[in-house]
Amino acid sequence: MQFTECTIELLEEKSYLLARRITQPTCILLWGAVGAGKTVFARAFIRSYYENEALEVVSPTFTIVQTYFGHEECPSKEKLDIWHFDLYRIENEREVHELDLREVLDDNICIIEWPDRLQEISAQRVVNVYLNVIDEKYRDLAIQL
Repeated sequence: MQFTECTIELLEEKSYLLARRITQPTCILLWGAVGAGKTVFARAFIRSYYENEALEVVSPTFTIVQTYFGHEECPSKEKLDIWHFDLYRIENEREVHELDLREVLDDNICIIEWPDRLQEISAQRVVNVYLNVIDEKYRDLAIQL
């Protein structure tokens, strides 16, 4: 699916729709330059998946990983845990290993910003999301399921 000249609101809407389709462990790879909207997309996805617009979703830029537990965020429904990774500051594969990323891929939803820092992804289900900055207001978006 490809969408051109998306506003931030449309980008969030597409993320909401994707979140409604995910029912099994999935790895979502967010590709794009700094400021392309990767964290905006991830935030909208997490809030939609847990059906909680007020959920505080912080960027894992400095912590590298932020975890949301399904039984805490949405106790009335069975929801998977979400591990949100931002690998921008990762410099080598050893640092990725220390994050336990490979151990959580098969049982959770993993959202990975800057997946180019990884040598390979061994997840069974992968969704690639490509974001490209057009200008301050618009982004191109492509989602490969």
